[in-house]
Amino acid sequence: MKRLNNQSAFTLVEVFLGLLIFSIIGYTVYSVFYSGVKLSKRAEAIGAVHRQVFWSLETLSRELENMTGYDFSGSYPKETAFAGEADQLRFLLATDDGLRVIRYYLDVPEDSEVHKVVIGRRSDHNVGIVQSRTKEKRITNLMREEIPLTDFLNQADGEREIMCDLVEEDGLKFFYGYRSKTEGSDTVSWEDQWELPALPAGVRIELTLANPDDPQTPVRFRRDVFVPTGSWGE
Repeated sequence: MKRLNNQSAFTLVEVFLGLLIFSIIGYTVYSVFYSGVKLSKRAEAIGAVHRQVFWSLETLSRELENMTGYDFSGSYPKETAFAGEADQLRFLLATDDGLRVIRYYLDVPEDSEVHKVVIGRRSDHNVGIVQSRTKEKRITNLMREEIPLTDFLNQADGEREIMCDLVEEDGLKFFYGYRSKTEGSDTVSWEDQWELPALPAGVRIELTLANPDDPQTPVRFRRDVFVPTGSWGE
């Protein structure tokens, strides 16, 4: 008696078709996953910018609002409690450890070595702050320096702290409020130097940061800080 062989198998065309369908599904899943990873990295980079800006502006604003005056005329007639220039400022702050001199300025990192930068971490004056940058535009660090008053008067350095490491070159600007000299006017004009012995009643901060999403389009922030004990000038 003759037995029939009814065993079935995939043809070569069916195998290739199955591989093609599987490849399409795999590519689609990979594309969705890769797009999600890119979106997550982009959101993380933008979030890092905003965290640094928030930390920097909040700290600087709070300290400016609480800065204190001091009369140096008796022993140090050339010193003042506040010194404001276009790209840096210095003032006195009362702390639990006594009067401290606070400075904010930009510092250009060196390109010879690489150091991990932790925002908010302090370093002694003899420790170099070094970073490597590959961006087209030069990137600088917004620095905060805290010096005990006695050390400052002896021209010693203090503890330095990186507040933000994404500031573009010349990306830090300070302006100081003066009462308008026009008779009968109560308007305030903003100038990039403060030359009076009193504290300013208003400081405008402008910060320009590198945009991690588009290096050609920087991100700009501005904040006006008003000092209750300050003066608008004569």
